Amino acid sequence: MNTCRLAWIAALALGCSSRGGTLGLFPTDGSTSSDDAPAADAVAAEDVPTVTDDAPVVSADAPATSDKPVAPADVPPTPCTGDESCGAGRFCDNGACLAQVCPPGSATCVGATRIANCDPRGAARAEMDCPGGAACADGRCQSPRVCEPGAATCASGASRRVCTPDGTGFLDVACASGEQCASGACTATRVCVPGATSCAAGGQRRVCNESGTGYASAACTARPNAASGCQDGRCVLSCEGGYGDCDGAEANGCEVLLANSAAHCGACGNACPAGQTCSGGACVGGAAPANFRVNAMLTTGCATVDHGAVSGDDRGPMAALSGYLVVSGDTATASINTAAQTTAAAPLRLDWITSNLRTGQLVVFASGGVPLPPDTGGVARQIAIVDPATALPVGSPITLSRSITIAPGAGFFAGWDRAVVWDSSTLWDINLSNGVVRSLGAWTMPTHQACEFGGLWGIAETDGAETYLVYVASATSISRVRVSTRAVTTVGNYSNLGDMCGISVLPSAGRWFFHVEGGSQFRATGDEVAGWCSATFTATPTVCTAPEVSCGGACVNVQTSAANCGACGTACPAGQTCSAGVCRAAPGGYVRTAPSIAWTDVCALPAAARMYASAQDDNSTLVTLPLPNFQYWGRRVATVNIATNGFLSLDGVGSAEVGGTLPQATAPNAVVAPWWTDLRTPINSICYVTTGAIGSRSFIVQWSGVNYFATSAGALSFQVRLNEAGNTIELLYNSLTPPPSGYFVAVGLENWEGTRAEAVCAGNDAMTTCGAVTSGARFRFTPN
Repeated sequence: MNTCRLAWIAALALGCSSRGGTLGLFPTDGSTSSDDAPAADAVAAEDVPTVTDDAPVVSADAPATSDKPVAPADVPPTPCTGDESCGAGRFCDNGACLAQVCPPGSATCVGATRIANCDPRGAARAEMDCPGGAACADGRCQSPRVCEPGAATCASGASRRVCTPDGTGFLDVACASGEQCASGACTATRVCVPGATSCAAGGQRRVCNESGTGYASAACTARPNAASGCQDGRCVLSCEGGYGDCDGAEANGCEVLLANSAAHCGACGNACPAGQTCSGGACVGGAAPANFRVNAMLTTGCATVDHGAVSGDDRGPMAALSGYLVVSGDTATASINTAAQTTAAAPLRLDWITSNLRTGQLVVFASGGVPLPPDTGGVARQIAIVDPATALPVGSPITLSRSITIAPGAGFFAGWDRAVVWDSSTLWDINLSNGVVRSLGAWTMPTHQACEFGGLWGIAETDGAETYLVYVASATSISRVRVSTRAVTTVGNYSNLGDMCGISVLPSAGRWFFHVEGGSQFRATGDEVAGWCSATFTATPTVCTAPEVSCGGACVNVQTSAANCGACGTACPAGQTCSAGVCRAAPGGYVRTAPSIAWTDVCALPAAARMYASAQDDNSTLVTLPLPNFQYWGRRVATVNIATNGFLSLDGVGSAEVGGTLPQATAPNAVVAPWWTDLRTPINSICYVTTGAIGSRSFIVQWSGVNYFATSAGALSFQVRLNEAGNTIELLYNSLTPPPSGYFVAVGLENWEGTRAEAVCAGNDAMTTCGAVTSGARFRFTPN
């Protein structure tokens, strides 16, 4: 026996052959190598698998490595003449049975792109790279996955792109008719925002359904003493002359005759004082009602006093009186002499206080003739006028027409012969001359600075039938809120009000009063600081004759006043007038100019939304206008109807009319027409986008390469730009071709009612061109 062979049996790691060469693959017939034969034969070509979905791949010319068969050193080899004499799991090599190193014909991955194939005898493995960039997985060379099987995206607006089951490619699947692709799913085409409301023709109100595919419409019902119509997507009442909808309930219409209602004299909520009656819409007999307003709270004529040594830590309660400022703390109520700027403790500690701004008297809430206890409060059944120097009542307490529960967190607003109290849930208006209590309804205070004791102290204004509250909104501003609408405006801006939470005024002294703990712009340092500065006011007793009411001291017809339309302080938007107490589109219109504006292909912008993934004829889509303050003919715009036939309509009604005239009373109305005629739009030929920074944004709609329907000729490209700044509208034309013979084209703007227009081309005469509207034309429409 060859000594090298014995060594191989003893230790395979020596790696020698019967001829002293390196051990290789053995012949399949078990014979030994000759001098002329190679030391190891390659795997036969017929045994090499090709690349398929089910089998590993071995290339005959691929570089290969071999695994040597291993036999335990202490197991003597079994003589053999062929593989069949060695039994299962073994093969014959040079007359000796050896254990197989791998399952015959099997394959395993040895890298991301490399595979090892076992030869048919199980004697060795041969490694190779997977061909063609294929990846090795599960013992197979496979084509690489490019996507997650079953995952879907939108190929276009009308089809889905779905990953194949093996992840190696995509299939395009068309959406059904009436569907569009969104987020990889086919859904019904949306024409509106679900839940959005708008007005339809005939004064109907309509609501977009949950899927956004259509509307449900309902007529606005006529009510007693009123007509009902749709405005801004809601049904609104238009009261007949002399009547008012004072309870806000639509069902009973305009239920009050304002000419003789003491509770609503001349206007809803304008109650006559005790002892007066309503005649002809005016309160007669007794004292005339007063209108009171704070005009300015200045930072001049100021003085401050530190009262901490007398009052202790502040709590918030305060009242401005003739000659005094009263401020309550944890220890006592401080009575500050504003002339001498000295401070003394009042005989009683009083928390639940306000003042009568007309008389400059201290008003205390009481029960059983005794002021409500500090800290806890209680049920107020009376008001008492109290001398701050003696704490004794001036005259007899006045019984309230209804009791009010007062506790920490309440708000007190001093007014002219009145006080307004917020009990943390409801506002109560109190007549200080007779104790009549009137509810102003449920209430939540706007953002404000609250006192350490909770709640706040401020000022109540009267403007006709309207009530306003003045309060400290923040460390830099004092605000005014209108109770009926909750609209907030600014009274004054300041550099540093500190923790100021209570303010009051004394019109007879021309001052406003405040309290601050610590520093502020009025005093850099201090413990508990009270102070006052100059202020100006309006306080005018006024009696007006219906249909006029007192607004800010002036008699105003709220049926026709654009600044007080329907009620004092209800101003119509710019460009609107007041008719029968309702703001309506004003006359006026637009001024047309021809500016120089560069053309930008907005459809090429990444943010542009493209419409209609297939060719369209007579189609339209409603989209929400992202410019919340944009006004058209003096009225705010909520939605834009984009029509394939070259126009927009802003009245909230979907329309795809093939043409029309400017103006015309029939729908669509509020039309903006860059090129309104019968058009056909190719795939994705309409887009829209919003550009610019807030305050100067533009909403742009572009038609690109659209054709005339009759001839399919033309390649028209034009834009409409709705500009936030100045509410201007611009029409831009990149390319136009003349319309076919007999075509009508309308270009311009139409008002909401379809009664007025600013038209370049009215659309009611046959023509081959539309005046000056040619390629490169530019028009800007500016509200006048």
